[in-house]
Amino acid sequence: MNIDELRSQWQSLDVDPDRAALHEAVRRIARRDAESLRSRYFKLCLRMIGMSAFGIAVSVPFGRTAPTLMWCSFAFFILMAVFHIIQAVMAHNLDFGRLSVRRSIEAVCDLERMRVIKRSVGIALGVPLLVYMCIVVSDAYGPYTVYGCVCGAVIGLVIGLIINHNATTLLRRMKEELGDEQ
Repeated sequence: MNIDELRSQWQSLDVDPDRAALHEAVRRIARRDAESLRSRYFKLCLRMIGMSAFGIAVSVPFGRTAPTLMWCSFAFFILMAVFHIIQAVMAHNLDFGRLSVRRSIEAVCDLERMRVIKRSVGIALGVPLLVYMCIVVSDAYGPYTVYGCVCGAVIGLVIGLIINHNATTLLRRMKEELGDEQ
């Protein structure tokens, strides 16, 4: 293909932007309703930091009856908050406009890798903590509270799966937009 053929193909392109869609996009940007995938992922990480802080606050009442449970919970939620902070910083530092496509894809893959590490550590430490918590709560408040613990664990599992799906979808869409079809 020579330059004249390329020029004629370029000039034959008929791009007629939809004015209503263009004005709507401008309004969304002006109202700050248009969010990038990076900023949505960053906000998800910030919400998870808040949930870790909430977990620490919920553990405080066990200080008198089960100090070991309280300190183990503190350690778990602080560790998870640190992981979420690291991911939030990584997501915040993503600047697709300045990075090359290759480096952008690598940065998104680094985010995915960090999520796998965080999830593995969270499950490995969270399940024993949850079992210990059920044992302590049932000893302190009676055997029927085990049912409440199991219901809470199931609800937490469902919420965790939804959050995991949302985060995975955001990262996958980032990679797709960067052109990494794996």
